[in-house]
Amino acid sequence: PDPQVNPYLNKVAWICAFCSFLLGYSTGVINGALPFMVDDLQLSPAIIGLVTSSLLIGSAFGSLFAGRLADIFGRKITLMGNTLLFMIGTLCYSLSPNAECLIGFRIMLGLTIGGFSSVVSVLLAEFSTPECRARMVTRSFLLIMVGEFGAFIANAVLGILWNEESSIWRWMCILSILPAIVELALIFWLMPESPRWLVSVGKNSEAKIILHKIRFKPEEADAELAEIEKIKKLEEGKVEGGFSVFIEMLGLSWFRRSLLIGIGIGLSLAAEGGGIIMYYATLMLRDNNGGDTDAALLGNTINGLISLVASAVGLWLISKVPRRPFYLFGVFGSVIPHTTTVLFCFLLTNGPLKGWLILSSMLAFLMLQQGAIMTVGSLLLTEIFPLRVRGLGVGISLWFAWMNNFLTSLLFPMAVDAFDLLLTKDNKANK
Repeated sequence: PDPQVNPYLNKVAWICAFCSFLLGYSTGVINGALPFMVDDLQLSPAIIGLVTSSLLIGSAFGSLFAGRLADIFGRKITLMGNTLLFMIGTLCYSLSPNAECLIGFRIMLGLTIGGFSSVVSVLLAEFSTPECRARMVTRSFLLIMVGEFGAFIANAVLGILWNEESSIWRWMCILSILPAIVELALIFWLMPESPRWLVSVGKNSEAKIILHKIRFKPEEADAELAEIEKIKKLEEGKVEGGFSVFIEMLGLSWFRRSLLIGIGIGLSLAAEGGGIIMYYATLMLRDNNGGDTDAALLGNTINGLISLVASAVGLWLISKVPRRPFYLFGVFGSVIPHTTTVLFCFLLTNGPLKGWLILSSMLAFLMLQQGAIMTVGSLLLTEIFPLRVRGLGVGISLWFAWMNNFLTSLLFPMAVDAFDLLLTKDNKANK
């Protein structure tokens, strides 16, 4: 146990962060499920892009609206509703009979994914103390990686054992309902509301009770409550509630600067192209390795493992090195593996060597993306907005991240098909 973290706070933070496991599983499972979806529903490259990116367009608006709902109704009730909708969306899209239903239900599921990305980071930041905030917030990111790795493992196990069953993708996707049921129960019974949100709506006595539970000393809790009340009064002296808060604060130069920084961070989280590997790595490895789906599924689990290890290392480094140089190192360093991946795709003939070289470039990119860009970026977003509009500010920043991810994921299958870099059509023709 961390000596700087109250044991009750530690438990609450893990419960909250576990929502990120659901996020990671649901965004990552498409990677190994997609080859089977293509065969089961006869998807063209354009439809592949729509199916994959539909979840992301939902996520873009989910992050925006969930942040606002969390400001109005509270972090806990928003998280509970989001988890319930997640289970419904997962069940519906896993049973989709055609591509049209699949796209529609993935948009629905995406709303919940965006909600998790927005609300969880805000809630963790508000529960934590300044001394442990970095570890608390980035814990959520680590569990996203655990969820993605879990999805890749499930893909590989089910895909290899039932590789002749094109409908096996449905079981890959529906598995996430089980941990979601557990998470909903844990949130309901064990997780308190954010004390900062309670103060923002005038429930100071309830906030005091919770602060006394999640802090080591009563005087520490009382001092924090006084600070939160002071911040609330300062903000109320400038603007009133709702979206009017946000609109009026746009007139403040320091807030416009914070918003632009947040949007820039949000864009950088997706602009590096991590989503391409997250959603299409199995297809890329299969179609550049002679159509061997089993080998592609196994190779993709290595991607997941490296992402998880890089995230853990990033979490360890984030409190030991300056954040800005660490962040920029990841942003600029990721250009090199991107370039080598493109060169390998264009210059080498399909076969095992090409597949392994592409996988190596993916791994190098993931070490930088997950170890530096995502760890630092996810933390910074929770630190740059004031309390009254924190949910909305983070939501807007993540909206840009999800929209960027949506566009790249939508266009990628059509682009590689135009350049004949995938063998999906050839694989179908050879059956």
